[in-house]
Amino acid sequence: MRQTVLANSLVVAQFIVSAVIVLSANWQPFDWLPLVLTLPGIGIAVWAWQTIGLLNVRIHPTPTEQTKLTTTGPYRFVRHPMYSGVLWMTAALLLSNPQSWRCAAWGGLLSVLYLKAAIEEQAMSERFPSYESLQKRTGMLMPRLVRKASSSNE
Repeated sequence: MRQTVLANSLVVAQFIVSAVIVLSANWQPFDWLPLVLTLPGIGIAVWAWQTIGLLNVRIHPTPTEQTKLTTTGPYRFVRHPMYSGVLWMTAALLLSNPQSWRCAAWGGLLSVLYLKAAIEEQAMSERFPSYESLQKRTGMLMPRLVRKASSSNE
């Protein structure tokens, strides 16, 4: 029950903070640079949706019985590519109206998505024995530059 309340609160916080960042962007005069810089983030999120199937997308960090462990597409490089895409997109939008409170909001969004990912990681580790191996190969929110060495007893 407590975990569900926390997870639900994080989902609400994610949407509120994301909306604050998007809605506080300076859209007048229109600046193409922040918009163009959002495209890779949008592309990562869309690629992740396409990889798992749009009907399998969940905003709640707890897996369902239908949840499958996906290791293809962007999931080869990062375990939470949708979160990565949201972070990239909102970071690019900070350029349109760079203010310290907006940067703090983005830091809050990073914290919320990290906590959501941590909850999901725990549940996925319990459900899928091979998840630990995936954690060693891929980064949580950003691709690993150096992969952890596998132990000899795997």
